[in-house]
Amino acid sequence: MKLANGLFWLAFVAVAFTWPSGRASAQDREHGNRDRRNGACFFKDANFRGDSFCVEAGERRQQVPEGFSDRISSVRIFGRTEITVYQDSNFGGPSLRLRDDVANLQSYQVSPGHSWNDRISSIEVGGNRDRGWDGDRDRDRDRDRDRDRDRDRDRDRDQDRDRDQDRDRDRDRDQDRDRERRGGACFYKDADFQGERFCADKGERMATVPPGFSDRISSVRIFGRTEITVYQDSNFGGPSLRLRNDVGNLQSYQVTPGHSWNDRISSIKVN
Repeated sequence: MKLANGLFWLAFVAVAFTWPSGRASAQDREHGNRDRRNGACFFKDANFRGDSFCVEAGERRQQVPEGFSDRISSVRIFGRTEITVYQDSNFGGPSLRLRDDVANLQSYQVSPGHSWNDRISSIEVGGNRDRGWDGDRDRDRDRDRDRDRDRDRDRDRDQDRDRDQDRDRDRDRDQDRDRERRGGACFYKDADFQGERFCADKGERMATVPPGFSDRISSVRIFGRTEITVYQDSNFGGPSLRLRNDVGNLQSYQVTPGHSWNDRISSIKVN
């Protein structure tokens, strides 16, 4: 009887000492994961839960461990490690490059409508590429700086253009006010008095319109009690058209059946 009691207590003590050591081993593994300086760990469940395996930086696994193929749902990356995961074994099929933890691979698509969750079969874990990482960061910073500089330059150019346009508009308005008093006309490349223009005072005759305007005039603005005559050809030749009012679009006047006066004027008289 004493022998039996002694064996019972011996077994109890053995179990008591063995049980905590098992818990300590699991904790040690968890602390080991947290203390990693580089590498990556791969988990069967989202949010870094469930069975896992870890790989050191610089390792390549053409086949993930047994039981993990197409079963990985989250990835924890340590240090400045970069990993590449592949859908097929032997680094085949679609791939995904990661530098940060992914709590749920559902957030990454391998193809439209299909996520990377439960898709990984082989992996590459890059080394601790401080130089490459810093180089990428510097390159991104330089790109951002160039983009900001380009944006500032474009904004300054747009502001300069707006100021020039405002100045030109003010000048044209002043000139048009004077022209309204003394008479004259302005000829525009675009309909509705838009685009580049040139103007002529009352009494002027142009055997040839200014360079770039021949057969390019689409609208005409007339000031005061002015009458103009426009000609299809230079030196006041060919068909002609007499106007006393503004014309927003010369498409509304025909030079011959089926052919309008738009982009037809080569010489003018302003009377």
